[in-house]
Amino acid sequence: MNWPIIKPMTYLRIILCIFCAALFAYFTSGSAFLPKFIISSFVLLGFGTSVTFVVKKWVLTPELLAIFKTRSLIAPLSFILVLPFEFRFSLPVVILASCIYFIFILGVLFFPYGEKDNKESYANRFFIFLFFFSGIASLIYQVSWQRILFQMIGVNTESVVIIVSIFMLGLGLGGLLGGVISKKYPGKLPEAFFLCEFLIGAFGFFSSYIFKAFNPIFWSVSFSSGMTLLFLLLLIPTIFMGATLPILVTYLNYYKKNTGVSFGTLYFFNTAGAALASFLCVDLLFVFMGIESSTKIAALFNLGVGLFTFVYIRLTHSSSIEIQEEDSYQEASGSSFIYYLLAFLVGFISLSQEILWVRAIGFSVAGMPQVFGHVLGFFLVGIALSSAYAKKLCEEETFPMKKISYMLLASAVVYAFSLVLVSFVLSLTANGGLLVSYGLIMVVAFLQGGVLIALCHDLLSKKGGHVGSQLSKLYLANILGCTLGPLVTGYFILDSLSLEKAFFLFALGSVFLSLIMYKPEKEKIIASVISLLIVGGTYFVFADKILFKLFKKSAPMAATKFDKVIQNRHGIITTHIDENGFHITSGGGGFDGKWSEGLFYDFPLDRPYIFALLHPKPRKILLIGMSVGAWGRIIQDYKHLESLDIVDINPGYFKLSSMYPGHEKLISDPRVKIHFNDARRWLKLNENKKFDVIIMNTPHHYRSMVSNLLSKEFLELSKSKLNENGIVFFNATNSPDGLYTGAQVFKRITPYANLFMGTDSIASLDKDERIRVLREDFVYKRAGVSDLEFEKKIDKVASKDFSDIGPILRERKDLLLITDDNMLTEYKRPHSRYSWLYWIKDFPRE
Repeated sequence: MNWPIIKPMTYLRIILCIFCAALFAYFTSGSAFLPKFIISSFVLLGFGTSVTFVVKKWVLTPELLAIFKTRSLIAPLSFILVLPFEFRFSLPVVILASCIYFIFILGVLFFPYGEKDNKESYANRFFIFLFFFSGIASLIYQVSWQRILFQMIGVNTESVVIIVSIFMLGLGLGGLLGGVISKKYPGKLPEAFFLCEFLIGAFGFFSSYIFKAFNPIFWSVSFSSGMTLLFLLLLIPTIFMGATLPILVTYLNYYKKNTGVSFGTLYFFNTAGAALASFLCVDLLFVFMGIESSTKIAALFNLGVGLFTFVYIRLTHSSSIEIQEEDSYQEASGSSFIYYLLAFLVGFISLSQEILWVRAIGFSVAGMPQVFGHVLGFFLVGIALSSAYAKKLCEEETFPMKKISYMLLASAVVYAFSLVLVSFVLSLTANGGLLVSYGLIMVVAFLQGGVLIALCHDLLSKKGGHVGSQLSKLYLANILGCTLGPLVTGYFILDSLSLEKAFFLFALGSVFLSLIMYKPEKEKIIASVISLLIVGGTYFVFADKILFKLFKKSAPMAATKFDKVIQNRHGIITTHIDENGFHITSGGGGFDGKWSEGLFYDFPLDRPYIFALLHPKPRKILLIGMSVGAWGRIIQDYKHLESLDIVDINPGYFKLSSMYPGHEKLISDPRVKIHFNDARRWLKLNENKKFDVIIMNTPHHYRSMVSNLLSKEFLELSKSKLNENGIVFFNATNSPDGLYTGAQVFKRITPYANLFMGTDSIASLDKDERIRVLREDFVYKRAGVSDLEFEKKIDKVASKDFSDIGPILRERKDLLLITDDNMLTEYKRPHSRYSWLYWIKDFPRE
């Protein structure tokens, strides 16, 4: 028998992978060893083979390849490092283990290789390694700072778009600064990189304290002035982050003499670091730490990079010995506008597509908080791989634009069909659908991500000019596209088009971008026409089925279609009719409630009446969360009501409420004021308003951003808005930590179903008074209910136990305080329905 010719090292690598997979499967919690062993083996072998292929074929220089082949053998052993932890077999486990594997691979590239080292090889490997960790730090900052700023100014669409735009614009301006530095001080580029990293790290280490000090300043001025000050504040770190890329590309290009290769190599490792950070944030840092600790870890990365750069400068006696300002370069000739336009457009399209992916996948899993980090991570993995491939093209070809343009054309077809494929797989299996989604995100990003590197290479090959200067302008154009893409898409396009139509629009955008990137040839025109037909046909055949299929598996139901769908920039609201004929409302794919007209309806709604049983004649009421409007209608029928303020982040609920009979009374009532804003932001903007009762019927505690409504800080803010004897009603949605947090803020906690009353007042009504309030102080739609049935229902509600459970809660040692910083309910308490998005059984308790 003739065995295939396989090198001994390959056999050894396969054996190691199988051995590690066996340990991996054995140590994970639960049963079913064999399936986990098989999956682990395929993951280890597949991922290891893929990483090895990319690094060997696209990234490594010839002199490093031989050493890599021997030292990369130990990489599979990296998976053993995760075994001491108690975890369940899930997607984050595979992601984190893969990240460890990649760091091992990078370590192989970094460690010194002895006498064969020369300055070129040393500089290449040294700054590649440092730029990888710089990428990790930058992404941790972005995710963490966004969360801090959302808590400070709210999470409505305006805030999200503005914060992202400010961050990206700072990077673009930093790119310009880096171009100026690289041109004016070519002999001091390592020193410039050291200074940038040190300043970023210094700001990052103290950033949480800086933002806390900035908070009162922000609210003391107008919103526009506050945003201007915020931009100036964020400009300090982001401008130095953006400057590092042109500085390092220029420095390494003195050795490589090929801009595409220098740019592609650095961009690959920096983006790979950023991808790793995306996974680390949502699957590790936010699980075991909080936002403040995460930013300090990022700062240590920056300071460590700065320290190693300082050591490099001392060991090499500075680079100014070899690199002089008169190093020759040709002045740029002709107009470069088309290059800047293409860089802008590819940034605009790619970031817009990422936003659409976040919405689609978030909708399919009811807004789980890990989705954003995973989508961003896999998107960046695709960009990194594409950077490595583009770097290889720049080595082999003088003008790689033709291949890149065809890749862009292919991305349009894949992107157009991706939502159809994902919705189909999700309707069969939630886990499989999520994996397919992440795979398609990576493929589309890979097909698009090499454009910027190819443009830079082509621009300098044809037009000439200083490397750092040309790169910084191209980078700025790309960043402006990345800034305006989320702004235009998130603020305007999603407010005008459905998710399905927006996918179709940006698939078409990729087709047209491909056509203008490289002069059309006959075969390309034919390919473009075929692509357009595929894109258009896919949309028109499947568009009306996509959204329902995305939703169905995460929320099993008997319905076969949506009854109502409202899409806008704030999210997706749907209703369907269940097996009992009730109208079920969902927001962002998660359950919001059932439509009801009150206590004596087929679906009896009793919780909205409780506020009047625990407060002596409340008159001013704040309702946070409108949903379909049922709670507002019931509160409106309270006879002593003077004012009802309703705050909801999505105006689509107002539109939905108007579709139900009887709710026009809520909209037209002069006592009722409806505000579309983030609750925290609205409370801060209306600091002089006080209420007798605040009611929060929040979404499920494990969904994204919900810990902002259950945190100690938000409950304290709500408490500060109460009049004497005031009460806050909050729905902890079965989170015991939410109750524990309420007990730390309020002296008294009283339960009713999953609604809890928090107050410092000892005032209460006896049962007879509660019966009188229910009987006399509300206007009911009794729908033919007899007097006997009426009294029975009233007595049942009034007879509930309203005793204080605060002392019992405060004594419990197994519960933890929810804070803005720890985001406890989102990342530290796995939910059974989405356990495959968590890798820990539960967060450690005392």
